[in-house]
Amino acid sequence: MASGGPTSGPQQQQARLGLFLPNPRLITSPPTPATALGQSTPPEHDTFQHPASLNRPTPQQSPKTNRFTILWAGLAIFVIGVFGSIIASAVSDSGDTSTNAVEVPTDPQSLAGTLKMPDDASLKDPISYRELDDADFKKVMYPSGDLEEYPYPFVGSRIILYGVVEELAPGYDAASGGTYFEATLLNEDLGPLASWDPDSRDAAIVGMKIDLGDLEPGDNVAVFAEVRRPYLTGEKMFDSALRDPYLVAHVVRVIR
Repeated sequence: MASGGPTSGPQQQQARLGLFLPNPRLITSPPTPATALGQSTPPEHDTFQHPASLNRPTPQQSPKTNRFTILWAGLAIFVIGVFGSIIASAVSDSGDTSTNAVEVPTDPQSLAGTLKMPDDASLKDPISYRELDDADFKKVMYPSGDLEEYPYPFVGSRIILYGVVEELAPGYDAASGGTYFEATLLNEDLGPLASWDPDSRDAAIVGMKIDLGDLEPGDNVAVFAEVRRPYLTGEKMFDSALRDPYLVAHVVRVIR
């Protein structure tokens, strides 16, 4: 066979196969199925996003929204607190103001003029009253000026006192309502000697004229009294306010 003719044998077969086999130098990695079909696959996790939404924060992550939420919540709590205080104050003011009212000094004449008697028939019964021992007599007759720090547990008690009438209120004989008299008082009957006893106490006895009866200075009396809240006298001792016992008589008996 001439050297310039067509080749045959292994070289000719290899040349024929080259038409179907790819060049090994051009292949760097196995093709993917999509590549082999002439298609392109987008990168993994690559989804389309509008350019305007790339920098838009989600509502849950918005610092401005959180700040406004906190601001409004704080404002709401403040408003609720203010209105709550106003309502509580109004309720307190509409209730019993006996402990909240400013207490001012007074005197037996003023107490008699505003005296109110409870509707309780048992107050006229001497059996419902009791005598005091020496210790309780001092506690009743010498109340503290500061009743919050030193409570006065005798309000509402019914007690029996003995003493000598010292002075009648102005217009006592003509009175038809509340009035009073001044007396030297003890927890036992010492007659005229009551004024000489060092444990005696001068105090006013307030009551309705019909209950106090006709009295004269110097009368020895037994007083059946209801104890009420001690009143400020307006006087002071060592910068401490002084109080006197508030004694309302429902029965007065002249002993001698």
